[in-house]
Amino acid sequence: MLPFLNRAIELVPEVKAHLTDKALELLKSIETYNRQLWSYALELYRTGDGGVFLDQFVTAIANQLTRAWNEGAREVGVDPKEMTDDDKAELKAIIDSEYDQIIKLAEAILESRSGTLDEFRQAFRNRIDLWVNRYTDVIGRARVYFGGKTRLKWTLGKTEQHCDSCLALDGIVAFAYEWELAGIKPKAPPNAMLSCGGWECDCSLEVTEQRRSPNAMTTLMNIAVARNL
Repeated sequence: MLPFLNRAIELVPEVKAHLTDKALELLKSIETYNRQLWSYALELYRTGDGGVFLDQFVTAIANQLTRAWNEGAREVGVDPKEMTDDDKAELKAIIDSEYDQIIKLAEAILESRSGTLDEFRQAFRNRIDLWVNRYTDVIGRARVYFGGKTRLKWTLGKTEQHCDSCLALDGIVAFAYEWELAGIKPKAPPNAMLSCGGWECDCSLEVTEQRRSPNAMTTLMNIAVARNL
C-alpha cells in the first residue's frame, strides 16, 4: 500500500491534500522508515561494512515493527501497556523471522558492489519497498491477533492484477479470530495461503461495521484447504 501511495503522490502531488490526518501520520512514519532502510543499504554498498549494516538494519526493523504492532493493537482497542508475555512473544517471533532475510539482503548488496550506483538503485529499490511493506503487514497482523470478534473485511489493494486467492477472498467479512484460525492473512511473505505468495500483495484486512459474511468460517477453511491441496 505505502510504496504505491508514495508513487502516486510523486506523480500527482495534489493527492496528499486529500488524505486524512491518520493517513498522513502513517505516511510520515513510512517515509521515515523508508529513508532509514535505504540509507543503511546505500551505506553498505559504499563501505562494505556488513557489521554496521546488520546492527543498523536489525535495530530499525525491530523498532519499526514494534511500533506497527502497537499501532495495530491500538486500532482494535488494546493498549500496548496491557500486552501479556504471550503477546510480546508473538511480536518477537515476527521480528526474529526477519533475520535470515536481512542476512541474505546484506550478502546481495555486498555482491552488487562491483556494479554502478545506478545498477544498485535499480536492483534494490523494489527489495527495500518490500521491507517497508512489512510495516503495514504487521499492523494488519496485530489487528487480527488482538481483534477477537472485531469484524475484518478482506479488501483488495490498488494493484491492477490480483492472484486467484486474493480475488476469492475479496469482500469476505469474518471475525478477527476466524481469520487467525484459518491462517489466512494478506502480505506476510512467504505466504502459503495466497497464490501470489504475499510478496507484492497490496490487500488488507480492514475493520468494518458490515455484517459477517454467511458461513464465513466455512468459506475461509474451504479456501485454505483448496490452496494447500
